[in-house]
Amino acid sequence: AAVNSPMPGAVVNLPLHVSSLSPTHRDLARRYVSNALADESRRSVRKANPHFSTLIASPSGAALLREAGFMPIADRYVVDTTADASLRRVLSALDATPTDGEADAPTLLSLPDELLLRALAG
Repeated sequence: AAVNSPMPGAVVNLPLHVSSLSPTHRDLARRYVSNALADESRRSVRKANPHFSTLIASPSGAALLREAGFMPIADRYVVDTTADASLRRVLSALDATPTDGEADAPTLLSLPDELLLRALAG
């Protein structure tokens, strides 16, 4: 059974959880996950850490961090050294989500025809 999933065999909808996070929480999650992947000494975070506590208090943040491999052990959240695939999967989902502003910016193709012609002619 996978220890990184909330329940054995459970499928976590990573894009849904990522898009549910605020841009600030998304960046924070990206930082914790990428740090844990890059440096094994960064795979342990104190439960008392205020930034991590805020992120883990969010249902989507908690789901993403659990899926990445962060598990509560004593007074810390720890990622096992065998969790690289889980960390990469969550990091890919975080990186695939547009940052704040990108998601709301209209593309030329989404403009009505009249505005598109004016934008291209101008």
